[in-house]
Amino acid sequence: MSRTILTLAFIGLALTLVGMGTDQPQSIFDEMSHSEVLEMTLDISFDSIAVNRRTNKKIKANMKFMDALGKPQSWNTEVNVRGKFRRVRCADMPPLKLNFKKNELTAAGLSTSNDLKMVTQCAENEEVAKETLMREYLVYKLYNEVTNYSYRVQLVKITFNDTESEASKSQWAFLIEDTAQLRSRVGAEKFGKKENFNFDQLKPDEEKTTALFQYLIGNVDWGMANRKNLKLIRSGHQLIGVPYDFDFAGIVKAPYAKANSTLGIATRFDRLYLGNSKNYNDLKSTIELFFSKKQALIKVITDFKLLNREARKDMANYLELFFSEGKDVEIVTNLTATR
Repeated sequence: MSRTILTLAFIGLALTLVGMGTDQPQSIFDEMSHSEVLEMTLDISFDSIAVNRRTNKKIKANMKFMDALGKPQSWNTEVNVRGKFRRVRCADMPPLKLNFKKNELTAAGLSTSNDLKMVTQCAENEEVAKETLMREYLVYKLYNEVTNYSYRVQLVKITFNDTESEASKSQWAFLIEDTAQLRSRVGAEKFGKKENFNFDQLKPDEEKTTALFQYLIGNVDWGMANRKNLKLIRSGHQLIGVPYDFDFAGIVKAPYAKANSTLGIATRFDRLYLGNSKNYNDLKSTIELFFSKKQALIKVITDFKLLNREARKDMANYLELFFSEGKDVEIVTNLTATR
C-alpha cells in the first residue's frame, strides 16, 4: 500500500481532538471528512461486483483521495456489496462496504475503525438518482442535529475505474462512519446481534427521539423490536438504537419506495408513529426538543446548495407540516400528514 500521511497533518488533527476534550485517534473516516464534498476514485473489477451482488465476497480494490493538505492518499481495500433491497435494485453500482486492514491503519497513526459503508445512486434517471441520494444524505445530517447518537456521513464525488478494462463511471455517493467509531465517539459499547433485549433496557429519551425522528421524516421502514435498519449499542446499563437506511422515508421520495399498506398507510408520504411511547404526555419533552431544533433543521436543508432549490423547498415543507401540527395533538399516533 502506498499513501502519503504527513506527520504535521496528524499532529494538527490530534491537537484538534485534544481541544475537543477527547484522546481518540483520528480515523480513516476523519481523514476523508475535511470538505463538504470529497473527490475520490475506486479501482475495482466491475465484473466481480456484478457476479457478487448477492454475496458478501470481498473484492480487492484501491481507493485514492486527497487529504486536508492536498496530498494524495492511496489505500488498498477489500470491498463487498452490501444491503438487501438496494444491492439488487441499484442497476449502475450497488451500495458497498470498504474494508481496511487494521494493521495498516495503526501504522498510519489512525484508529482501527476499519469499515465504511458507501451509499450509491439508485435510479435509472441520473438527475433523479442524484436528488434521491442527496435527500437521504441530508436526513443523516438532520439526525446529527437532533442527537449525537447518530451516524456521521461524508458526501463524495466518486469515479469507479474498472481494473479489467478502460471503463469508468462517475457518480455521487456518501460514506457512513464505522459503527465502532460511533461507539467510541459517544462512549458506548457493542451489543451483539444475537443478544436478546426488552424495551425496559432502552434509554427512554433516545428511544423516543429515534421514533419521533422517523415520524418526522415519514419513515416506517424500521423497527426497534426486530432491529430493522437500526443498530443497538450499549451505554452503561441501557441500550440505544441508532437508525440508518432512510431511503424509504417520505421526505426522501425515492422512486422505488411504496406505501406500506399493511400499516394502513395510503401513500408513501404519510406519517405513522411506531415508537414504544405513544402517550402525548410521555412525548411532550421530546416534541419540545424537536421544536427547539426547528430552525437548525430547516437550515440544514436550505443551506445545502448541491440539491436543487425545488427539492430543498419540498423537503423543508415536509418538515414544516410536522411543526404546524405537532403541538396540537394528544396522541402522536393519531397523526397522518398526507401530501
